[in-house]
Amino acid sequence: MVQIALEDNTFLGIDADWVSVAAAIVALVALTVTVWQAIVATREAGTARDQAEYAKRQAEQAEEQTRLHRKLAEDATLPYVWVDVRPDMAQGVLLRLVLRNEGPTVATNVRVTFEPALQEEPGLRSLAPVEGRLRDGIPSMPPGRELRWVVGRSFNLLSDISVPKAYTVTVDANGPDGRPVPTLRYTVDMTDYELAHGLPDGSLHVLTKEIHKLAGEMAARRSGLEPSTNLDLDVTEHQEDWVRRLRSDD
Repeated sequence: MVQIALEDNTFLGIDADWVSVAAAIVALVALTVTVWQAIVATREAGTARDQAEYAKRQAEQAEEQTRLHRKLAEDATLPYVWVDVRPDMAQGVLLRLVLRNEGPTVATNVRVTFEPALQEEPGLRSLAPVEGRLRDGIPSMPPGRELRWVVGRSFNLLSDISVPKAYTVTVDANGPDGRPVPTLRYTVDMTDYELAHGLPDGSLHVLTKEIHKLAGEMAARRSGLEPSTNLDLDVTEHQEDWVRRLRSDD
């Protein structure tokens, strides 16, 4: 057996203090390496955790985008039913209640309510049956279908204090598969037309004015009188005759 002798505090001829210092240095280096490896491992774990969190957020965003695209695609196939009180552009004076399906698919069980109750011009056909039908529901309205009812002449409706000028309308309907579409609720205010010009689009209205003008000129020539140039009077008389026909239908 080989024995290593320690004489005069030496080890293999090296001072024992230096041996202790060297051992301490080695231990310190080993500890430094261990700490560094731990730091690197911690950073790598943090990076992996961040990457996993980022991947999770990416997956959630992709899922949300897919959901939004699906909803947009579904909404694009829904019917869109609206109701309004609008001027009759064929002659420019009458206001009509208009119900229309603007969407690409059939609307079913279309229900419309008015608050307060819809009121027509006094003396014209009552809108109560129309309001009742709309409240109970119209079975179906294909794309582009439009229903119209006469409310009255704008100047009479706006000047009559007994007639409501604004209505809160609520429109409900179902899609072709029976699923309900989002409820529409908004205000229809007839006073918006007070300062608007009720100019007709032309066609039969303009033709009627010209016929009245020509008839007046011909009658004046036969009687030897000056032709009438009061076109407003002619148009008013024509409108009054039209309204009388409406009343006679009741």
